[in-house]
Amino acid sequence: MAQAVTQDVGRGRIDLSVATKGPAATATVNIAYLTAGLESVDDLEADLSFVPEGALTIAPASGDEYLHVVMQVRTRR
Repeated sequence: MAQAVTQDVGRGRIDLSVATKGPAATATVNIAYLTAGLESVDDLEADLSFVPEGALTIAPASGDEYLHVVMQVRTRR
């Protein structure tokens, strides 16, 4: 699930089917950049990878001809 909440605009939510590998983790990113990266992949499947506290990358599952990088947003904890 991808979710966005802002005081000025409201809420947005995108539900995605995913298969995961590795330990559970979370990332805070700008939903517009995440959506743009996913829309740029022509395949029906994409590989999303990220390192906690690092960048999230989006690439077509069928190849490596395209790589979209989304930096995490710094939040107060």
